[in-house]
Amino acid sequence: SLSLSLSRSPLSDPIRKRNELFLISTRDTMLPLLNFRACQSRLGQVVASRFFATSCARPCRHRAPQFNKLWSPEKPIVSQPYARGGLQAWITTLWNERLGMMELDTSVFGARPRIDILHRLVVWEQACRRSGTAKVKNRGERYGTTRKFRRQKGTGRARHGDRRAPTFVGGGRAHGPRPKDWSYYLPSKVRELGMRTALSVKYAQGDLYFVDQLDLPSSSRTKLEAIKDYHQWRSVLFVREEPDWETIIYPNYTDNFFKAAGKVEKSTCVTLNELSVYEILRHDKLVLTVSAARMLEQYLHAT
Repeated sequence: SLSLSLSRSPLSDPIRKRNELFLISTRDTMLPLLNFRACQSRLGQVVASRFFATSCARPCRHRAPQFNKLWSPEKPIVSQPYARGGLQAWITTLWNERLGMMELDTSVFGARPRIDILHRLVVWEQACRRSGTAKVKNRGERYGTTRKFRRQKGTGRARHGDRRAPTFVGGGRAHGPRPKDWSYYLPSKVRELGMRTALSVKYAQGDLYFVDQLDLPSSSRTKLEAIKDYHQWRSVLFVREEPDWETIIYPNYTDNFFKAAGKVEKSTCVTLNELSVYEILRHDKLVLTVSAARMLEQYLHAT
């Protein structure tokens, strides 16, 4: 049965009771969105087949894919404060030590699930990832002579021209694939709605965590693997805010957490500019820094 287990939520009992109404009202429609492997019902199989029907090819070489244009200068950051309430979450360390609580924007982390919007986002992002470099040779590009290899009449056989015709072995390919750009435009409101839906589903399922910072003493994979085993995370996506460019230019700058995440299997660390709905759906757990969560609320706040 498609039921959402409230015991998976990382929140304490008072907070769970406060959000119980929101969770129960959406549990029957949220579970098939992300938990594809554990969903054995017919609805879950249909949703999973729709989401992962197309393959994820290499990045486009001739055109850089723009997955989420949420951070374009066309949409400025909301500078005026807005009311948060209704949703709360714990702020913890990487070792699950509670540091405090934070209020979440209901329009960003409490949106109603839209499977159709998520499907549109996944198809669009995979289309932008396609390289579009597939190409075959037609009869004019194959090597060989253009001489008519037998006379037109008198042999009793079919009429043919040169041996490069598609009907012969070694000839050209008729109507084969040609290089093209598979990317297309998707409205910004649809992209923003898809991001809000993905974040809301992760929060409702208890797969969203908020940490104070993503930092490790070294770039070794040992610490991050220990953290992953401690939480029993199968696959996790770490999202942080944009780095300080003045710090990056400094010669002694080292990004230990980013390097360590690249060494651990099924662990990915991205910034807000690299965050996409497909990456959120592809990982079981989502870990956000507090500053990254606040920036998402500023960009995605629905007025």
